[in-house]
Amino acid sequence: MPYDVEIRNTWSPQTHPDAFPNEAHFSWVGGATHSSAVTFWALGGLASPGMVEMAENGATFELEAEVNTAIQLGSANHFIKQRHWFCPALKEGQELPAAQALLASGQINLINATVTADALHCQRQTAHEIVTRGGDYVIRLEDNQPGLRRRAESLLEDLRKEPPLFRPAPRKTTGASKSATSTPAK
Repeated sequence: MPYDVEIRNTWSPQTHPDAFPNEAHFSWVGGATHSSAVTFWALGGLASPGMVEMAENGATFELEAEVNTAIQLGSANHFIKQRHWFCPALKEGQELPAAQALLASGQINLINATVTADALHCQRQTAHEIVTRGGDYVIRLEDNQPGLRRRAESLLEDLRKEPPLFRPAPRKTTGASKSATSTPAK
């Protein structure tokens, strides 16, 4: 039986002026379809370690592993996870610390992820948080860091002087088909 879920966000500083925390955010939206052979929490009972981790820290890695194990054992069918994050309108000057705090919190799985960001986030702390959690980054570099920009331009110029790592191999014609491959440059 299919289900539709609609979530309406009406929680904001305008709708709840006396009850909206400074670092407000929504946790991920998710769930799992499973049989009665497995429980991750029960009223009056203990929650699984993954549910505890998610409830207390917002991290979902262990819960995902528990659901995936249940799927492999045949007692669960599907894990549902919506990865969009809600970020309330921040006051000027709050975006960078809010983003760095989110990256440092462990709430986002960065393993093998590529994080993209604008020039505001071209900061050592931001890069450190991404790399130490297994991610890579592409962050725009502008004139907000002139020394770093000059160094990057110099490195790129040096790379342009180097021979290419790969060059096209000569095309061979064998009658009916043609192939092109790349071979390492010498």
